[in-house]
Amino acid sequence: MAMLPAALEYFLDEEVSDLVYSIVITVASTLTTAVFAGCAEETVHRWNHGEQHAPLREILGALPPILLPLIGVGILQAFTVAFGFVLLIVPGLIFLAWFSLAGPVVVAERTSLVGALRRSRELVLGNTWRVLAVVVIALAAAALVGGLLSLIAGALDIDHERTFTLALGEALTLPLEGLALPVMYWRLRAMEDGDPAAA
Repeated sequence: MAMLPAALEYFLDEEVSDLVYSIVITVASTLTTAVFAGCAEETVHRWNHGEQHAPLREILGALPPILLPLIGVGILQAFTVAFGFVLLIVPGLIFLAWFSLAGPVVVAERTSLVGALRRSRELVLGNTWRVLAVVVIALAAAALVGGLLSLIAGALDIDHERTFTLALGEALTLPLEGLALPVMYWRLRAMEDGDPAAA
């Protein structure tokens, strides 16, 4: 699933308008991040509660019941963020920060799809810029890796689309953002519970 944005970059018709193209890629990218972050939440949860060597089989076994809700909340989150970007860049970035924890929320708290977005916003409010900084750093890392791949492909005289290498860079750095978001979720949960060490 991490390769979904890259695959869309590769297969999307060049005749598609820039607006439609941007919306499709934003939706795909947000969806994959939400699903990955939700799946990673199980690992972070166990680690956060002292289980540092959880068997992979147990972690994978916990995923099937939450996979469909994760995909659902990922799609809802993706279209909400894309809508924000259609309005203007700033609302898109704010929505991106507010709803970035929806994946971990739906796994940890077993909320409804809309409830996950609402709960994510509730946790992020007051820390919007901090959360946005984490997301932007992850996006910048993806752009950097994609740019390096593009330079390497150019140096080797390999025919490529720059947008494809950027999407590939995002796929390669997805684990960074996917793990950062559940960590941020538990940090904000601790702050909400009044833990001074989490501030």
